[in-house]
Amino acid sequence: MCFSATASFTAGVVLTTAGIGILKKAKKKREVPFAAIPLLFGIQQIIEGFVWLSLKWDNTVLNSIMSHAFFLFSNIGWPIFVPLAVLGLETVWWRRGIISFFELVGFSVAAFFVSFMLTSPILGAVKDHCIVYSYPSAHLNTVVVMYVVAVCGSFFASSNKEVNFIGLLVLASFVVTYLFYAEALVSVWCFFAAVLSIFVYRYFSIKSL
Repeated sequence: MCFSATASFTAGVVLTTAGIGILKKAKKKREVPFAAIPLLFGIQQIIEGFVWLSLKWDNTVLNSIMSHAFFLFSNIGWPIFVPLAVLGLETVWWRRGIISFFELVGFSVAAFFVSFMLTSPILGAVKDHCIVYSYPSAHLNTVVVMYVVAVCGSFFASSNKEVNFIGLLVLASFVVTYLFYAEALVSVWCFFAAVLSIFVYRYFSIKSL
């Protein structure tokens, strides 16, 4: 998350607490990954809180550890996990096929960032009150497009209107972030996505009516 350690930890605690409650609303095993999204975002925001502290304390070791942990969530975990979570909710066979394709795209994105993480140091730095992480320069724009396609495409391919709505919000947050915080894209977009993940509660609330 951007702005400060306090903001990151606050968002993390709120999302983690809410996420545990939302997770309990999953009545079927296949719903668990989708219900777990807010909880996982909460953990991710807490991790970024420690990135902020590492910068405040000028602790390079802590910065590296927490930046790697954040990178695992943001760049490797989400492009795989989001299509998987949406796939678990889907019952229409042809839509499952489309979401499975987005899953493959997500795996390709994750593989690219795994390769980068294994060959390059990943550190966070503060710029304009946001955290900017180390990123590859080669092929980055293409991979970012693939990332958005994998994540937002999965939401849009769902037969559930509430899931489609979440996808629309996530895509809109990406556009806003790209226009105004392009250099800190991963941190700021993850913040927006984390806040929007609370709409997962809306999905389960409506489902239970």
